[in-house]
Amino acid sequence: MILLEHRQFISTGRGAAAKAFRATEASLLKQGKFMEAFDMNAVSIRGQYGNKYDGALKEARDYYEKNIVPKLKEQQKGN
Repeated sequence: MILLEHRQFISTGRGAAAKAFRATEASLLKQGKFMEAFDMNAVSIRGQYGNKYDGALKEARDYYEKNIVPKLKEQQKGN
């Protein structure tokens, strides 16, 4: 994502919408709903930028699911 668009994304900044977005994301992560948290971001990106980032989102989702989620699950077990 280009820097300007990243800064304009809903999760960025100090506004009420950004805080609410991050709180929802944090709640999903705490519940172990890792893919739901990822998908929430992906849906928001698509809503804001259309299909511009679909290729990158697919790559990121595959990587996140295969490489990051297992580590998050292990960390969650330790807490």
